[in-house]
Amino acid sequence: MRYNNIDIIKTSEGKRYYKTVIYPQIDPQNTDIYITTNAGDRLDILAHVYYGDVYLWWVLSSANNIPHDTL
Repeated sequence: MRYNNIDIIKTSEGKRYYKTVIYPQIDPQNTDIYITTNAGDRLDILAHVYYGDVYLWWVLSSANNIPHDTL
């Protein structure tokens, strides 16, 4: 399930909210693969092609300095 590992915080007033996710910074490596994308390409599909897991879209987003809140 997509949201299994998200922490829900409950305040003393009883309000609930989701804990913010902090993605690690990904530094360039000599072994990085560079591809040319086309309009309409999606990070989740690219993550599936290159990592075999659609949930690793954030790796591509972080490595390419794409803000996560714009997706």
